[in-house]
Amino acid sequence: MKLRHGADDNSHTLLAHCRVVSVTLGRLRNVEVDLPPEKEDRVRQFAIRAGKDAGQVIEEAVDRLLADEAAVIADVEVGRASSRRGDLLEHDEVVRRIEQILNP
Repeated sequence: MKLRHGADDNSHTLLAHCRVVSVTLGRLRNVEVDLPPEKEDRVRQFAIRAGKDAGQVIEEAVDRLLADEAAVIADVEVGRASSRRGDLLEHDEVVRRIEQILNP
């Protein structure tokens, strides 16, 4: 499957024979993602169950990925800022807190 977007293409379609998914991605001119046939089938089946087309499913997945990555980066920066202030924990304290979380 290839995810392809052209500047004038606003459609969301899955063309099984040529394995192309067209989606609208804002200002991006061209995007292609090659997927193995088994992932193409999973995307198609998920889209059918969700009542969406494959392009919408892929675009939403990209949105979630980007949001998750932004959250991880923000969390890392919180930790780095804490480290710069000297707010650090000893190894034993980290282990104790993890054990408390895992064994309340």
